[in-house]
Amino acid sequence: LALTQGAPSQSLDVTKEVSAGNVGTVRLVTNAATITPKTVTAALSGVKDTIEKTYDGNATLPTADLKNRVTFTGLYDEDQQLAKVAGVYDTKDVAWNADGTVGTKNILYTPKLEGTGTANYELALVTPDGKTLTGTTLTGVGQGLIKPRQLTITAGYAEKIYDGTADAEVLNPKFAAITGV
Repeated sequence: LALTQGAPSQSLDVTKEVSAGNVGTVRLVTNAATITPKTVTAALSGVKDTIEKTYDGNATLPTADLKNRVTFTGLYDEDQQLAKVAGVYDTKDVAWNADGTVGTKNILYTPKLEGTGTANYELALVTPDGKTLTGTTLTGVGQGLIKPRQLTITAGYAEKIYDGTADAEVLNPKFAAITGV
């Protein structure tokens, strides 16, 4: 028996008719059976390698399979395809360490259940040791890295009329190209 999509729990009316000899038929109706969605937990799996990209102005992750980064517990085998994970960097910017080197970033994972049969489950986010979390995201601390984008400026030339000095004031500099923007 499957639950109706979006219903938190449902009752099942059970009707049993029993022949009572010369009295006729006795009909017993009860609604004592209640089906409640099964709780499925989602927790960070412990994968520590970083997901890297070069700065591109947004927080989206490069194409990566995120399913190995979140563990879903409690789904029946035939419903494993319901488990989905989306993720983004916590900001779109490069993280810099105090010493001027590029640092790691956090990744925000959003586990969810999608597809036919999701009403049979209720998703709870937990820590790896099972403590319940509030909210809709799990934070992978230091699992992301956005590298700075290299900009190349190709300068043209500046003109100066010889005046016997090494000093030059550049007027109207000309740039041939700026790439990497």
